[in-house]
This record gives sequence, structure tokens and C-alpha cells, in this order.
Amino acid sequence: MTLDLNKNQLRFLMLCIIWGSTWIGTKAGIEVVPPLLFAGTRFTAAGVLLLLYGWARGEAATFKVGDSIRFVAVSMLMITLCYAPLFWGMQYIDTGTAAVLEMSLTPIAAWGLGADHSLLAIGAR
Repeated sequence: MTLDLNKNQLRFLMLCIIWGSTWIGTKAGIEVVPPLLFAGTRFTAAGVLLLLYGWARGEAATFKVGDSIRFVAVSMLMITLCYAPLFWGMQYIDTGTAAVLEMSLTPIAAWGLGADHSLLAIGAR
């Protein structure tokens, strides 16, 4: 039996494996380190790695002082208010449940925050 995967199917498979493994790694990490400390360390390390990657490719990030308020707001709303409860709650539920809850709450939160409702409809075009 051979698998005939095109590029998009292979990319999707890689996405599933990488994204799925992050949940297992998170569960293992919060069993050893307090959840909020683990989350902060994880996202700080990811940010530093992305900045280093951009710098190595010659695409250094530039930040304007005026953007700092926006960065703080995004950090507080998108990262802290989303991932802090998620990492804390993963102490009490399994990773599969956490993954499904996280992905199902995204459209609900977008709707609640007043996102364009046509974007949330399945097959809207």
C-alpha cells in the first residue's frame, strides 16, 4: 500500500502533527512547572526565536514607540486572557479536550467581540 500525498495534503499532515504535539508538550510542561510560568516562558522563547530567525534572514523587525500600546493590548487580550486560563485548566483535563475547547471557542469569541458575521458562516461564498 502506497500513500499518494500531494503537497497540500503533506503540509496539512505536518500541521496536524506539529500542532497536536504542542498540546502533549504543554501537558508535560505544566506537570513540572506552574502553568502561568510555563506559558510565559514558552511564549517569550517563541518570540525570541522568531526575532532571531528574522534577523538571520536579514528581515530585522522594527518597532515604533507608538506601537507599544497596541503591543501591550494585544499581549493582554490575545495571549494572556486566552492562554492563561487554558494552561491553568489543562491541569484538570486531558489534552484532547483542551484542544477541542480551544478551537471551538475561537469563533464564539470572535462573534462575541463583534467580528463580521459573514466570515463565521460556513460556505459563505
